[in-house]
Amino acid sequence: MESSAEVATLEVANAQLQLDLANGAQILKLALSADGKSSHEVIRPYQSTERFFSSGSYLMCPWLGRLYSDKLVLPNGTEVPLDTSEGKTPLHGLYYSYKRKVVERKETASGEQTLTLDVLGVPSGMPSVQETFILRDSTLLLATIFSNADVSPSVQFVYGYHPYLTLDHRSIDGQKIRSNLANEVLLDRKRLVPLDDTIKNGPLQETLKLDTLLKEITLDNCFAAKDFTSSFTTQLVDEELGLAVEVTTDVQESEIPAHLHGLRRISLPFCQMYTPPTRTSVAIEPQSSVANIFNLPADIQSQLVTSLAPGERAFGIFKLRLLSL
Repeated sequence: MESSAEVATLEVANAQLQLDLANGAQILKLALSADGKSSHEVIRPYQSTERFFSSGSYLMCPWLGRLYSDKLVLPNGTEVPLDTSEGKTPLHGLYYSYKRKVVERKETASGEQTLTLDVLGVPSGMPSVQETFILRDSTLLLATIFSNADVSPSVQFVYGYHPYLTLDHRSIDGQKIRSNLANEVLLDRKRLVPLDDTIKNGPLQETLKLDTLLKEITLDNCFAAKDFTSSFTTQLVDEELGLAVEVTTDVQESEIPAHLHGLRRISLPFCQMYTPPTRTSVAIEPQSSVANIFNLPADIQSQLVTSLAPGERAFGIFKLRLLSL
């Protein structure tokens, strides 16, 4: 387990994780092993020469996806201006590129490696954040802890992650999606936010075409578990390799780090999927909410937006796993 001033590295048997601390803990490398022998890269590495949002994996908070507003109004009354110049739409929140600082490293008796990072530079009125990465041979568990350290009003947010999944950088055209997601959230296809500013569900199969080769599919769509508190599991499957890389929010209590027991858990029932033009990865994004959340009706916000009173903490968690077919 090594690190430099800008890069943190975890290594377990055949697995390796490298994070760019100066650029939002973007993933520079994630290799996992399904058989305890060979390793395979499962994230398209962060490419510093490309647009930030087009590679790696990053935190989206206090909103995710697009937000059609020129400012973010915090519960304490602070107004955070957002860049809408030249037709820009604020995208994926504010936390994605904040610098990280290593606060703890641990190795357990079973050999798993744990790394906890503080997110630096968070403005007053927004939640403080810690990320805990737990690396095992076949899995990466990512727990995100949100805290309201202020003595002022509550903080409010939604969150998600944006990992670009790959199987050794092979073309996705010969791969498939398998999933237990229940519905598609209907989007305004031009603005890519919920249609009619509410959450309407449509039939999943018409868009996702489960178990169909991705060469027939282009995605920039939002899907949902059966309700706002349910989990989901989605796989990118390569039958020729005999492997699948999986994103799941169905993390059992026994897998959750002990220091998080007793805290409120934030559900991640939504999944945005995106097939970039390079066609060597698929973004499969676990999310606590849909896009444009702060412009949706109050009854939807009350179900999806997390509010933390002064001194309160909550966490969300998901897992990436490589498995043999």
